[in-house]
Amino acid sequence: MKISSKYKNFRYTNLFTSLMDLGEFSKHSTKIGGFDKKWANFHLLSFLFDNYLEVSIFEGTIFGGNFDINYFNPLILSNILIKKYNTILGTNIKLKISKKSYLYNQFSFDDLKLKKYAFQIGYKFFDLFNIKNLIFQSEYNQVQPYVYSSEEVLKNYTHYQEALAHPIGANFKESVSFLNYRYKNILLEFKFNYVIYGKDSTNTNFGKNIFLPYLDENFKGDKNSHGIKTFLIYKEFCISYLLNPKTNLNISFGISERKENNKFENHKSLFYYFAMRTSLNNFYYDF
Repeated sequence: MKISSKYKNFRYTNLFTSLMDLGEFSKHSTKIGGFDKKWANFHLLSFLFDNYLEVSIFEGTIFGGNFDINYFNPLILSNILIKKYNTILGTNIKLKISKKSYLYNQFSFDDLKLKKYAFQIGYKFFDLFNIKNLIFQSEYNQVQPYVYSSEEVLKNYTHYQEALAHPIGANFKESVSFLNYRYKNILLEFKFNYVIYGKDSTNTNFGKNIFLPYLDENFKGDKNSHGIKTFLIYKEFCISYLLNPKTNLNISFGISERKENNKFENHKSLFYYFAMRTSLNNFYYDF
């Protein structure tokens, strides 16, 4: 259930949801399979300054598998006071530099004492070099070890065994850039990702895998990318032709290359694709 409220320059959004955890499937003996449900709510309060600056605060809470009456609490910044929940607080800032460019930043923290925080800073420019429909976007993301995880598996920030925040999980630094150009019905797009992350070893949780329970006695430090230092490079080029704007029906041809290596292993893949598709929703594969 989503509730959106507006008063002058204020915007307030409440999201009440249930999530599914598939990791406990082995505990169920039913033939059709049973999965554990968990409860979560998210609150976002935004204020817009004269269409140039937008500042927001947000709160996300995973309550776990047991239903709690505070699930219906619509007040932001109230769940952080209850330690038994997995609550993350943060801020969003979007600054319009000119009519065709803006900066954006997000900062969130789980536990500042243990330096469990994450942040993002990015830049987007429209009509780059005064070329109409040439768009450039670049951002930097960093998530410290053990962020989004919890002492209980049913309180981590996941749904259907997928991360709610970032597909890499935690304990990483990432640079990602996009350049796309549209001329009439033709769209050209190039993506580039560069990631450094700390991979978990067989018997040690260094904080990347948010599905693992986070326990104080398992804490291996707050240094970003500690563990097995791994490098990931992802590049993709795609050309598309738009057939039907109403459904975004298009035909596409693309090439993607993915390299991942550390001192123990080296993986490389090259992928060519040709497709006819309708992109009613945005799906991202650049990780």
